[in-house]
Amino acid sequence: MLEGLLRALYGEKYEAYSAGVTPGRVSANVIKAMSEMGIDLFTHRSKNIDEFRDMQFDYVVSTDTVSQNIYKFLPNCKTYLQVNFDDCQPDAPERKQEQLLARVRNTRDKTKTWITATFGDINGNTSSS
Repeated sequence: MLEGLLRALYGEKYEAYSAGVTPGRVSANVIKAMSEMGIDLFTHRSKNIDEFRDMQFDYVVSTDTVSQNIYKFLPNCKTYLQVNFDDCQPDAPERKQEQLLARVRNTRDKTKTWITATFGDINGNTSSS
């Protein structure tokens, strides 16, 4: 989600990647919520952080407590940012589909607000696209 939003909002200034310490799959609810904003994640795949271990990064953003010590996994970074969004557990079977999608939309909107505030300010641009 964060990768898709950053590419959509500031793709001309940043090259975004996403990965996890224990990657899963991209949730159908995330794909749906992002498509509502015109962002297609259908072909995206969940990647393991090891794919990026040797790359240099200006920013690495950790979005959960599991990966909060991300600097251990990606030591070649100038700035590490930690932000925690609600865990929307997009595929939790005990929740109704409407509830799941509503939580994913809420997380999407919070993520967009955070990206705009954080990366828009870095560039002197606060686009609200």
